[in-house]
Amino acid sequence: MVITLMALKVTAAAIVSEYTEATQLCPCEVAMKAAAVFALRVLVLTLVLIIVFMIAINVAGVAQAPLPSAQAASSPPVQAQQAASLLRPLLAYTFLVSLVTAWIIQSSRWRGLKLIAAMVFTFYGLMTFISQIESVAYLRAKMPPGLIKNLFVMGAVVAVLFVPLAVLIMGKYAGPSSRTPSTFSP
Repeated sequence: MVITLMALKVTAAAIVSEYTEATQLCPCEVAMKAAAVFALRVLVLTLVLIIVFMIAINVAGVAQAPLPSAQAASSPPVQAQQAASLLRPLLAYTFLVSLVTAWIIQSSRWRGLKLIAAMVFTFYGLMTFISQIESVAYLRAKMPPGLIKNLFVMGAVVAVLFVPLAVLIMGKYAGPSSRTPSTFSP
């Protein structure tokens, strides 16, 4: 853990130093610009994740699944109040997921399809598979038929759509995986 943190500090210091030399900016300006760019990318990822969730809900058919509370909340004012009460947790959840995903992608040495494949596998496994196994084990009798299958499909759609977009937005889709000099001088 300590070695990883030290490696991250050394890598960040090298990037700041290289960028500073190339642009003639002071290190504090470079760091502030990097932080602002990262924050903007996280906000874009948050918006992308919300849109991907909407797409996945419709593709998987989770929106059509009858829920027990749907009969009780059939009036439009009640539905609007429920939707408004869910907005803040949705924004917090998508922001935190986007922040962690962006940090993992940014700190990864991998790029392109290798990074996307690893992230899709990890994202689906952590976000969907692990949590839905508990649903299968403990809540199968309490959930509407087909909902568990739809949740697994929804998680797969989110992972397959969001991760490549996240890698693209974070600038790790293509390019060299490490900086190696093209010529060696004695």
